[in-house]
Amino acid sequence: MKLNRFIKILLICTVFIFIGLIKAYAQESTETGTEWYTIEKALYKMLPEDTLESIAVRFLGGKEYLSELIEFNRIKDPSSVGPGFILVLPGPVRDEAINRISVAKRELQKAMDAVAETYAPQELDLALSSIDAATDSRKLGVYDKATALGELARIRSIHAKKMADERAVIKQSGKITAIKGNVQISTDGRKNWNSAVLNQNFPVSAILRTAEESRAELTMADTSVIQVQESTEFTALEYHYDRRNGKRNSKLEVTIGNILGKIAKSKTKDSTFNIKSRSTILAIRGTDLRVGTDEEETFRLSVLEGHVTAQARKKKIDVLGNYGTYVPKNRPPKKPIELIPPPQMISHRDTLLETALQIINFKWGKNEETPKTKLGFFSRKILGKKLITYHLEIASDKLFNQIVQNHFTAKNKLESDTLAPGTYYWRISSLDKNKLEGPSSEIKELVIIRNLELNMIPQTEPIHSLNQWIIGPTNVIEVDKKFEDSSVSRIEFSLNNGEYFATDGRIFFHSEGEFLLMVRGVGADGFRGEPIVQDIYVDTTPPKIDYKISSTQRDAIIGEFVYVTLDVTDQSGVESIVYNINQGKLKSYTGRFKLKVETKYKNVHVQAVDILGKDVIDKHFKIPIFIDIGVHAADVVGNHSSIDIPLEF
Repeated sequence: MKLNRFIKILLICTVFIFIGLIKAYAQESTETGTEWYTIEKALYKMLPEDTLESIAVRFLGGKEYLSELIEFNRIKDPSSVGPGFILVLPGPVRDEAINRISVAKRELQKAMDAVAETYAPQELDLALSSIDAATDSRKLGVYDKATALGELARIRSIHAKKMADERAVIKQSGKITAIKGNVQISTDGRKNWNSAVLNQNFPVSAILRTAEESRAELTMADTSVIQVQESTEFTALEYHYDRRNGKRNSKLEVTIGNILGKIAKSKTKDSTFNIKSRSTILAIRGTDLRVGTDEEETFRLSVLEGHVTAQARKKKIDVLGNYGTYVPKNRPPKKPIELIPPPQMISHRDTLLETALQIINFKWGKNEETPKTKLGFFSRKILGKKLITYHLEIASDKLFNQIVQNHFTAKNKLESDTLAPGTYYWRISSLDKNKLEGPSSEIKELVIIRNLELNMIPQTEPIHSLNQWIIGPTNVIEVDKKFEDSSVSRIEFSLNNGEYFATDGRIFFHSEGEFLLMVRGVGADGFRGEPIVQDIYVDTTPPKIDYKISSTQRDAIIGEFVYVTLDVTDQSGVESIVYNINQGKLKSYTGRFKLKVETKYKNVHVQAVDILGKDVIDKHFKIPIFIDIGVHAADVVGNHSSIDIPLEF
């Protein structure tokens, strides 16, 4: 008991002595301008050989912490500090602040390794600013604040990494980057279907379907491109893509129909890219391929370039570029078959074909059956022509998303459907008897220009009166294509702004009067060109022939004679007048002529010919009189008149 009491008294004395020392230190500190410090901090009385720098090296870890020691002790004038000066050393509180900052920096490095600078820049900036603030507080000796800011920096760094991880990994399977025709999407398991929209996201588990003559293109986050062809149903079952390292995990499904894929090469070994049907799974290592399944659930794969592993019924086979395989329902994959190359195009000698023809005749060389087809000599002779189907595609874009025409034929030629004016691209491929489609030919460009120009030419040159044509009823207006390479598929004409009628290229006029003739060409696509307009006057009135015969006169040489004068008039002009006497030789009438009075003359026939020079056969009248004069006149547009002039003497 006495010992315990002694110990208590000793402890009490020790505390009082220590308190006295603290008070003395406090007064000394006040004199040097510093603040009061708790007894939790370590105290150090400087020796003659000590300097502030040596104390910083000894207790804080380096001379670079000299300013921190000065700030922590609130020393305003370091030169006044000397032997006997009591310094407060930070101790554990500083270690805690340094530790918190160090932990925060490690978490910050993890965020930077997660590329937070790109995918979580704001979160990373907050973490960096917190670490800078914590470091500044440590340098000022405010360790409790430095500790708190260090913890905040740690939390913000963890958050930056989390955000970077979430944002860098794309879970959307891709976007719809091309649409042709009727393309629909269902996001609720086929309960509801909506029309697809260009640049629309295609989420995981969504179903995309294309109708006949329709297509869609999906561009995946890893730049893979999937072309969903007509009458196809396609689903993205899984999809993850990390943009930082290229790691991907994707599983696509073709329920029915066909796709054409350009799959980007894997950037990491643990990446996967699978395409499946109901019974088959394809593991793809970056390739160009064709994949499809039909109503009989036969799965087909054509590898145009790259390497694919096909698995069905627990059997795996490797299919390399330029080979294909097919998988019947509930059967393992067949042995790889070499694909048939595209045929040699012989339709057009140039890569670019520019034409006004809207229906193109394509032609190509014949291919032999695939080298791996196991047929005998006679079997090949009998079946060889039926083993190959040719696939001709015409599109309005080089990627063949906007398919305009899609043809399959067993022949080595094909007449296209009508093509509207524009730029097109076309290619052809071959399918073997197993319907495995090989690579496509080179892409060629086809430009359809619109050319509906016509020529309108009268069969006989008309009379031109200003902008008017004067023609006769026998003059045919012929209309034809101006160029052999033309878009015109039919010709139409209209009179006096009336209804248009089709014509075989010949237009007749039978009634007299003025007509406004309009002629236009119509393309194979139904487009109507600008009409040719011509004002026409049709003259059907024949020339009027009058004559005068003088009284009988006498000449010393020829004896008795008469003067015959012809007067021919016509509104469109007289081309020629001819006559004959008693069916004799025709003579051109140039003015009045003498006619000797003789009984040998029986009749005179006169014929007038118009400027068109057309021969006209006229009736000859035999009248039992002494003389007949036959007169025939023709006007400039082909109208004819004939009279017989009887003379009695």
